[in-house]
Amino acid sequence: MSPRWIRFFLRPANVATSLAIVAGLAAAFLAVASRVPLAAACLVLSGVLDMLDGPLARAFPGPKEARDLGLHLDSLADALNFGFAPAVLAFAGLGLASPAEAALLALFLLAVVGRLAAFNTFGLERSGDGRYYRGLPTTFAALFVPLATCATGLVSGDTLRWIFRALYAALAIGMVSPVRIRKPGKIVLGILLLLAVAVLVRLLLIDWSS
Repeated sequence: MSPRWIRFFLRPANVATSLAIVAGLAAAFLAVASRVPLAAACLVLSGVLDMLDGPLARAFPGPKEARDLGLHLDSLADALNFGFAPAVLAFAGLGLASPAEAALLALFLLAVVGRLAAFNTFGLERSGDGRYYRGLPTTFAALFVPLATCATGLVSGDTLRWIFRALYAALAIGMVSPVRIRKPGKIVLGILLLLAVAVLVRLLLIDWSS
């Protein structure tokens, strides 16, 4: 293997993906340390960075090898950030650690990696003038899990855990379902980015006040 692959990490898109991996790992560490709101904030950050790697890859394409490395790196990052880290957040941070809950989180993680493998194999579907995902994109875990975490302090601990049980089940089902979801355009991405910022601020306030 050529050492050139190390240089490819310095491409803007791959730097964004690498930072997303660091954010996902930080989310897992913070969840183990019972800093759940801050862990969820790191998930938001990983999702935002994931949104940036595509535009950066198109703006700074680089050689084919760098693009290919970026595709593989992105899939590995998604498995960590939107599968493993949210599972650790629920298990270690929220205490969803019963055998049934652990099984649910395992199924969630399998749905994430299965969804990623399917996307790498089949890609986007084209219909008319649009492109569609088959199944819920894994990136949505970086929005819905932190969004649910925003309920911290607003509902009881038991209610919050039920919210998360339902959420992880819904995310797993959505990722393996045949539902078609149109690839977001710039306006939708802008709205999602604003929502992510609002969620991030709420989570930081929760952590600051705890």
